This record gives sequence, structure tokens and C-alpha cells, in this order.
Amino acid sequence: MDKAIKSIVNAILYITFTLLITLSQTFSQTITVAVLDFDGANITKDELVILADRLSSEIFKLGEYTVVERSAMDEILEEQGFQQSGCSTTDCAVEVGALLGVQRMVTGSIGKIGNLYTITAKSINVESGKIDNQISLDVSGTIEVLLTETMSQVSTQLFRIESEEIISKTSL
Repeated sequence: MDKAIKSIVNAILYITFTLLITLSQTFSQTITVAVLDFDGANITKDELVILADRLSSEIFKLGEYTVVERSAMDEILEEQGFQQSGCSTTDCAVEVGALLGVQRMVTGSIGKIGNLYTITAKSINVESGKIDNQISLDVSGTIEVLLTETMSQVSTQLFRIESEEIISKTSL
């Protein structure tokens, strides 16, 4: 009996969350975005989670996007029996995005070789299943530089086709 009640409560929570996301999209011009955990090489899982959280914050700070919180995203995916770890393909991101009721999904990878970090990130349109934008950055330095400077650059380049750096280069 407890399992049945828990299933009903989970279904109600899922429907409520999906309805709220849909209503916010209907009455607002903002695009909803969710950031998946990044894949990593020579970098810890905790560092990947922290960097993905910072990227979510940086996307939100752009002021044009509604970003789904990690805890809400994890709860819905858990209720649906979906594991986001290892979800790095476009098809997987589209499936997760549909479950979450968002318009864009962000996924990617971060690797480290020596003191060089390489970051690949892509924004995927959930409705069309196509990649809207994909960027790659190489950063020499520490994980702290990645957190405090690079994640902001990633958000700007990923969601604004002309980043400040590109604009300043073209005006020289």
C-alpha cells in the first residue's frame, strides 16, 4: 500500500512540475534550460558537479533564460527511473529534456592534461533534436580559473553567438 501511495504522490509531483514549466514557458518569453552533468577525464566527479552548477548560474545571470535547478532536475529524473550519468549523446539529452519539459539542454565534457583543461559544451534544442551551438575551449591553469572565469565564458559563447571577445576582435 505504501508503494502505491508513493507512486501516486510522485506522479502528482511530476505532473505539477511539468505543468509549472509549461505555464512558465507559455506566459514568458524566456527559454528554459537544464545543464546535465559533464563527462570528465582526469577530473573528479565532485569538480564536474561544481563546474556544471557554476555554468547553470552563469547561464541564469545572462538574464534571458530560466534554468532548472539541479535538485529539481535530479528529483524528476529519479522519479522517472532515469540516470543522467553517462548521458552525453544528443539523443539522450533530448530525452532528458523532454522529461524535464525544457527547451534547451546543455551537455559536454571537461578533460585535463597536465595544466591544460579542455572544455567542450553544446546547447541542444529539445524540440528539434539539433545542436544549436557547440564550443570548445582550452584553458591553461588551475581548476579555480575554470570555475571563476571560464564557466562565464562558456555560458556567453554558448548562448550568445557573438561573445564579447569576438566583438572586441572585430572592432579592432
